[in-house]
Amino acid sequence: MSSAPVAPVVASSGVATSPSRHWAESSRPRVASSFGRPVWLPRRVGRAAFAAAAFSALLLERGTTTGDLRSLVVVGGPPEKAAGPAEVLCENGILYASPYLKTVRVKLASRVGRRLGDVLEDSQSHVGSAPRKGLGDIPPSWWEEQLRQGNVAVQRCAGSGVRLETIDADYIVQSVEDRVHLPIHVHELVAPNVEPEVIYEDRDYLVVSKPAGVDIFPNPGTGHVRLSLLGMLEAKGHPKLMPAHRIDKRVTGVVCLAKTSKAVSRMMKCIQARRVNKTYLARVLVSDTVPSEGLTIEAPLADVLDPATGNIVARVDHESGKPATTVIERVVATHSDGTVTLALRILTGRRHQIRCHMQHLGIPIVNDNVYGGPMLTPAQDLYTGGEDGVLGRMLARHRHCGCSACEQMQRIISGEEPTPKMEPPIWLHSWKYEFPSLHLAFEAPPPVWAAEAK
Repeated sequence: MSSAPVAPVVASSGVATSPSRHWAESSRPRVASSFGRPVWLPRRVGRAAFAAAAFSALLLERGTTTGDLRSLVVVGGPPEKAAGPAEVLCENGILYASPYLKTVRVKLASRVGRRLGDVLEDSQSHVGSAPRKGLGDIPPSWWEEQLRQGNVAVQRCAGSGVRLETIDADYIVQSVEDRVHLPIHVHELVAPNVEPEVIYEDRDYLVVSKPAGVDIFPNPGTGHVRLSLLGMLEAKGHPKLMPAHRIDKRVTGVVCLAKTSKAVSRMMKCIQARRVNKTYLARVLVSDTVPSEGLTIEAPLADVLDPATGNIVARVDHESGKPATTVIERVVATHSDGTVTLALRILTGRRHQIRCHMQHLGIPIVNDNVYGGPMLTPAQDLYTGGEDGVLGRMLARHRHCGCSACEQMQRIISGEEPTPKMEPPIWLHSWKYEFPSLHLAFEAPPPVWAAEAK
């Protein structure tokens, strides 16, 4: 493996973001991170990226950033075969992907006509002047070091091929299409050691029950590549799958994936036209009266930026919100801890619709701290093995000089920084997904907290 130092990577820990200009900020930078802080990752390209781009308004959330370098666009990996973790280790039911080398292409966009060194100096002046909670930037100091070592190149088109020219800080950005190749050191986020359960497969579709704590798309906002749903399925012999929809990272249940572009298009058209029946299970905290069966919640939702966390969340907004309808079909079970499990059907597909609607009713979902839910399951400690555990072994084998994430790992081992934690699953489950016009219907077995559902 190359001895050149490789850039630390920065991204958010729980919110899916646009794969182009923006990255979301993490509200809990120490939660669900493989080394105690957010990490930034390159976007995986291919059919999965096509599916995300084709339906990005539905599938992805957007964040906002400030600063000069923070508007640079990561456009995917280099032409060569993409890198990946050398090993995936397990400790106390948690999967950890070892850090690995990766070259990404960065589109300089609006920096045309400017000296790259000047862009870096301007960006460096912003550091510390604005809130920094996992913003998706590559540190200017890293750029400068890589430029000095001759590790940065610009991509040029030469006839029918592509050639790379090594550049330094004096390089003048010549085109909005300039793509700079930069080495980074990737630290993925953790995931629970629970395999996605295949509940249906034919020549066009693969449908799985997604575990909690696993993001669907390998993309820069979520910090998952190998430990994303698509990465896990690819490792099990299911490559090039295209999700037709998404569910939140901390939510379990049905996810429909297609094997061809035509198949995913059929499902997406049904979702867009609302020719799909979606039923969820949710365990909620009831303060007074159990909600009545058949109750319809019609509360328009708007996407807003939470100033305290920098995350995009849903809020009921009767003036500018989009129509959102949720129906409580029935009460599945009543529990002794003051919670009930509900079966809910959603007629629209807004961001965090059920989670926000339950909060609006005053019955928040268990473990959903974003929307006021009670935390009945404790967060799980990561890296509990010390120097002899997963963190120590990964650091010994894959540490790179100059990587700030590796340096932070060492501080965790030495006790200079607290051990990070992984958030528990939200007690919300994508139970049934039906496409009547396609004659397809899928059901994911209920999780333990909703095992009484039938």
